[in-house]
Order: sequence, then C-alpha cells, then structure tokens
Amino acid sequence: MLDFVMGFGFALVIEGVLWGLFPSQLIRLIQSMTAWDEKLLRYGGVASVALGVAIIWFVQHMRNGAV
Repeated sequence: MLDFVMGFGFALVIEGVLWGLFPSQLIRLIQSMTAWDEKLLRYGGVASVALGVAIIWFVQHMRNGAV
C-alpha cells in the first residue's frame, strides 16, 4: 500500500511540475486533443497503462533481485 501512495505522489509531482513550467502549452495540447479521434485517445490510454504496468513490474523485480 505504501508503494501505491508513493507512486501516486510521484505522479502528482510530475504533473505539478509540468503545469508549473508549461501551463500555456498544456492548455493548447488539451484543446487540440478535443479534435483527435477517440480511438487514438483510447489506444494512447491503453498503451500508457501497459507501459506503467511494465515499469512497475520491472522495478518490483529489480527490488527482489530477480533481474
């Protein structure tokens, strides 16, 4: 559970840094995303989840000395 909370906190830090450094660019990106095809957004979300799971799996195995 503690790892989940730390991971969530890390995600918030990254998002906060992006909004703090590049607010106008992020607003333009979000506005442009409204014109993107829904399939592209869906596939991007699924790919992001898969990459996140792979990173978590890899880090857990590194911690356990399996890699």
